[in-house]
Amino acid sequence: MINNNLLKRKQLQNTLDQFHPIIDLQKPQKGWIRAIREVLGMSRSQLAKRMRVSRQRIFYIEEGELSGRITLNQLDKVADSLDCIFAYCLIPRKSLEETIRKQAKLLAERLFKEVSHTMNLENQSINKNENDELISEVINNIINNTPNDLWDY
Repeated sequence: MINNNLLKRKQLQNTLDQFHPIIDLQKPQKGWIRAIREVLGMSRSQLAKRMRVSRQRIFYIEEGELSGRITLNQLDKVADSLDCIFAYCLIPRKSLEETIRKQAKLLAERLFKEVSHTMNLENQSINKNENDELISEVINNIINNTPNDLWDY
């Protein structure tokens, strides 16, 4: 039986992998809106007319892009007015699988630390190899079952 979450992660990761070439893409110093507008030879007044807003509003929109105060809706409207496509996505720094594995490891180590403490008190401690093997097993179990509290730790 295939894990539904695992299948979803793999499908999403395949989609996200297509965006890796743009990760290192640097935003123009003037911002994308102004850079594209200027390269197209379009004045602020002309863009304002296309968007049905004031010239001053275009200035604020361009400044908003640089300061991070622009909304996704504004970006979409500006892109359309510049005959561009506005693309929005979150690109994970690592694969989704690595992110989940890292979190699962933190959870497994925490759970195992609690159990180990009790086992040590009862003189039932295990050697390092057995310890590593059990932690690895717990990590895989967490990954395969993706518990609801995975991100609580």
